[in-house]
Amino acid sequence: MGGASTAAGLGPGFLSRRDVEQSLVFDEVADLYDRARPGYPRSFVDEVCRRVDLKRGDRILEVGCGPGTATQGFAGRGYAMLCLEPGPQLAERARTRMVHDPNVTVATSSFEAWPAPAAARGSFALVLAAQSFHWVDPRVGFPKAADLLRPRGSLAIIANLPQRGESELSDAIDAVYAQFVDAFAAHAQASGRAVRARLDELLAASGRFGDVEIVSEIWTAHYDTAGYLDLMRTQSDHRMLPEDVRGELLAQIAEAIDAHGGSIAVEYEARLLLAQRL
Repeated sequence: MGGASTAAGLGPGFLSRRDVEQSLVFDEVADLYDRARPGYPRSFVDEVCRRVDLKRGDRILEVGCGPGTATQGFAGRGYAMLCLEPGPQLAERARTRMVHDPNVTVATSSFEAWPAPAAARGSFALVLAAQSFHWVDPRVGFPKAADLLRPRGSLAIIANLPQRGESELSDAIDAVYAQFVDAFAAHAQASGRAVRARLDELLAASGRFGDVEIVSEIWTAHYDTAGYLDLMRTQSDHRMLPEDVRGELLAQIAEAIDAHGGSIAVEYEARLLLAQRL
């Protein structure tokens, strides 16, 4: 556990109780989350499998699997997957999605709270987290992941990062958000966002992993007005807003999209952080 104190330079309680509460709001809208959230390029799954040199029968631990969006890319390849998801409704959706793959097990638990049995230590070829590891306390997450990985096993962190748009519609939506800055400041957390911005640094600073490899791919998703509003309803900082404030925000965003043709293209950077256990 030698590197844990380095990552802990963030300070005690870096992920506050409010951060933990915010990390669980996705379960309130499990069906919507499953329907509205974007997936990940299949090339990323192939890239992880190739770089980690996964073989049939290798064990994968997925952290925060949600409804199984990333899970399904690895399922069916003969890997033994244990997927952790703290939200009971999201976990149930993942079980339903993976019901035909006997190699996938979904447990309702956070990564921090999961009581890893002694036999699990050093047994996983891959610890995988898609759009979830920034909700894990880095003082716990990195050393626990390293302890669970076998020699030469790897940690893979995948995220979709929306890019700043350059269009009249993007400017119009930015103008809407400018009116709600105080509401977000009062009701949204900051530390979970800071963790996501620094995951590569925190991973390197943990002292438990080798060089961090970063692979990225730009891709575009297209939404109609209703689809984009559904996507926003799954964002944790939006869900933390009072219902009346969130309703007014979304109504103004809808007006902006409808005034610009009724659809919006969102460019994402799909980003993979990959590091081998020391």
